[in-house]
Amino acid sequence: MSTTALLHHLPHFGVAPRGTAKGSTPVTAVPPVPALSPTPALRPHEPPGADAVRAAAEEARRVALEEAAIALAACAQQLADAEAAFAARLEEEIAEARARWCMEEGDRLASLIGTGLDEVETRICEALAAVLRPFVSGAARARALDELARRVRDLLRAGAAGPAITITGSGDLAAAMRDRLADVPGIVLAEGSASDLRITCDDSVLETQLSGWAAAAARGN
Repeated sequence: MSTTALLHHLPHFGVAPRGTAKGSTPVTAVPPVPALSPTPALRPHEPPGADAVRAAAEEARRVALEEAAIALAACAQQLADAEAAFAARLEEEIAEARARWCMEEGDRLASLIGTGLDEVETRICEALAAVLRPFVSGAARARALDELARRVRDLLRAGAAGPAITITGSGDLAAAMRDRLADVPGIVLAEGSASDLRITCDDSVLETQLSGWAAAAARGN
């Protein structure tokens, strides 16, 4: 076979002629590929109404905080009221206890003062009897002691004419004593800052009143 004949049987790889060869299949043009647009960023999947759920959660949190603040303020007010009630009750109980103590102490002190006046009378008579024993004897001494006892008794119960017995103490205790010694003359009650009682006697009046008895005893001797 000649070279020319062989070339007719080989495929042609050259540039195709502008015209279509007779008996050949026309080549279909490949359509252009469109340019790819950038892929948008993927967002996490959210169920429908997610914004409404978040808003409801925030509202519930706000309401819970407000209710907690209101409850805390109510607890603080209840605590303050309880403390004030306790302080008032404690003050009232202390005042009642003080009043009971003053009443009981007033009764006891009034009894002691009455007993003390009798003891003062006895002790004065005994002391002066010992002093008079070397000078007065027998019936004269007995009469002198009887007269002394009468004068001392009168002095201690003579009111304004006798020696003033002053009792000084706190206001409520002095008031309790005043109620119990209202019928005893010659006692002056004064209020002081001390919590206890202080009892004094006007010695000058006592000495002046007893001087008359001493003169009578001397004349009797």
